[in-house]
Amino acid sequence: MDLDSPRLRVRPAESGLVLEGRWKILPDPFVFEDENYTIFSGLDVKQSTRVAIKVYQGSDVVTWRKFRRSIDFQLTLRSRFSDDGGRLEPSVPLEKLLEELKARMSLTDFPAARLFLTKMNLRECFADLISFSHDSNWNPALDPETGLFFAILECPPEAISLQQRLDVCRMAKEPMSIEEVLQIQWALISMVLGLNAEGLVHLEMDPSRIIAFQKNGKTLWKLMDFDPILCAGTHIRPQELPSYEWYAPPEIAKVFLRGPRDGERVAITTGLMVFSAGMCMLDVSTHLACHDDAGLCWRLKWDQKHPGKSPIALAGENSVRATTSLPVIPQECLEMLRRTNMDLGRLLEAMLSRNPEKRIHIGQCVMHPWFEPKRSAIFYAKWSMPDEPPVPGTTGPGSPPPTLHFPTEQHGPTTTTATAAMTTMSQKNSRGHNSLAGATATASEAAAATLTTANPMRRPNQTFDEKEDLPITFNDLRAYIKAQIALGEEERAAEEEGARQQRGFNRGKSLQLHGAAAAMVARDVEVALEASPSAGADLGASSGAKERPQEKKQGCILQ
Repeated sequence: MDLDSPRLRVRPAESGLVLEGRWKILPDPFVFEDENYTIFSGLDVKQSTRVAIKVYQGSDVVTWRKFRRSIDFQLTLRSRFSDDGGRLEPSVPLEKLLEELKARMSLTDFPAARLFLTKMNLRECFADLISFSHDSNWNPALDPETGLFFAILECPPEAISLQQRLDVCRMAKEPMSIEEVLQIQWALISMVLGLNAEGLVHLEMDPSRIIAFQKNGKTLWKLMDFDPILCAGTHIRPQELPSYEWYAPPEIAKVFLRGPRDGERVAITTGLMVFSAGMCMLDVSTHLACHDDAGLCWRLKWDQKHPGKSPIALAGENSVRATTSLPVIPQECLEMLRRTNMDLGRLLEAMLSRNPEKRIHIGQCVMHPWFEPKRSAIFYAKWSMPDEPPVPGTTGPGSPPPTLHFPTEQHGPTTTTATAAMTTMSQKNSRGHNSLAGATATASEAAAATLTTANPMRRPNQTFDEKEDLPITFNDLRAYIKAQIALGEEERAAEEEGARQQRGFNRGKSLQLHGAAAAMVARDVEVALEASPSAGADLGASSGAKERPQEKKQGCILQ
């Protein structure tokens, strides 16, 4: 090995190497280490704050491409969102993602999903970029002093990865709560959505690359590694794929098992990340409490029955099998998930599908009933409501699993109220009295009735503009959007009815005017004839004289 390689120059962290005179590498344990780079614990000398220093081991063209792609993505996130998480500019890949979601959802559910996905703060699930090695124009490049590629990221005082958290649960024999599992899985889904919203796919998503951050008394899980990202819709050679096993989707794992073929290319799609995130979520879900022993982690019970074979490894083997009759999730693990929460089991089954066409869309994952508490918490934050409500049914370790419901089809009071409003509108239109105003008023009543039905604590005349202590749930917003859709359809129908009536009225007026004009002419002629009988004779004579040449002409033609 070359002694002048960048890896060996940086490896002895005890030397206290300082990059750019500000970023000092500390002799603490590594945050993360890969074959291409190492993330060290560092210190900002000027501000005395902890940072993460990511140093690359090579300086070739491939390393430069990965480094630049990673920096570009983090700079794009900074420009897309403000410091408080508000979206500043639209994203073309996100619009494409929404169009794909529209084809998979009903027209009544899609507006609520679109509104929620476009308002999500996707920046908080990625570690912020502080600085990086650059040239004089601030383009990503080698550091002129050390000849290294490096990036400075935010880092908590004690960096704990998700893999370390899972290991602690198994060693301490302490299961995770449903709230913690839900929070981790929501962070994983948000990471996938954040990358796919920029047209990118992460090919090495696993728990060791996700770090816990503390902010305002809450734990936020963020992705630290952005090098294995590629553009969705591209095709790459099998040699460029990462060599990981358990969390790999079957489209990539099968290539490693049978070996690459001559001229073969692998398609990079957004469904690859959905499967990898589903494997991470499955790994987290196995650390829930057992139903027969609330103080025991279910993963320990599995290890006692199946020593040396984790459920994630078994799921990875099932994903590459030729048969599609068996699910990817082991049957024993699947039964555990269903007993814990039926929505959680259905979500993981849909995400871990062998067939990419049947695999669930990332937008459907976000809108799944399992994540209803997280969506409600975000909705409260957007409307300055109280903090995140507790998950129902999780007051103690022995309490039953939560029952979370989020209807996916349009039924119940929303449809009934809208139908009644349209019936009333038709009756008013049939009488011909103020059709447009009547339809608008009726639709407004339908929207108010829908909100009242969705939340019994709401007053009949209360709207979303009023900020009171009454809780506003995400189902209220969904029902409100449905009512607004019905309102728009009713207003459109009322406008068409009013325009049709107006055209009929104008046509009738025109016929009346023509009839009146003809009657006036006839009356004038009669008056003229009565006043001067000789004028009538002259008129008859002139008419006969005009007809004679025509008759003469026709006679000549006949001859």
